[in-house]
Amino acid sequence: MFSKSKPRALAKELGIEFTPNTLVMMALSGFLDGNMEINYKTASYTLLPKDNGKVFTTKGATQQVNFTLPPKDSKWMVLFVNSVDYPMAICSNGNLDDVITLNDMSADCVVLDVPGHKIGMGVLAFCDGEAVHAIVIGTNEYHVE
Repeated sequence: MFSKSKPRALAKELGIEFTPNTLVMMALSGFLDGNMEINYKTASYTLLPKDNGKVFTTKGATQQVNFTLPPKDSKWMVLFVNSVDYPMAICSNGNLDDVITLNDMSADCVVLDVPGHKIGMGVLAFCDGEAVHAIVIGTNEYHVE
């Protein structure tokens, strides 16, 4: 079991509201063991397989931040949190129409850009070595390209 104060402190550090959904997201992501690495990105970034298990947040960004996922030939899991009022996009490696997300089995990107629904939104992305999945956390107000 884990202490409730640890997830609350993490949510505060990431700039997101602590809710039951936040707790579930953290538990599913395996980020409650305290060994996670939090990265603040203010510009677009291409992830590598070695980024597995990391948290990426847009804290401090002054423009849209695009994250390109690692290739799907390896297993990885990453959590993205939008901490600013600018869009955040999570895109497949090479825009191959291979991201599985809500009601779309062949997305290029999941884009969190709906006015009033950007700050505090998150995406849990993972790959099992064959398929890339992107689970949006926070609201259903986003779009898929």
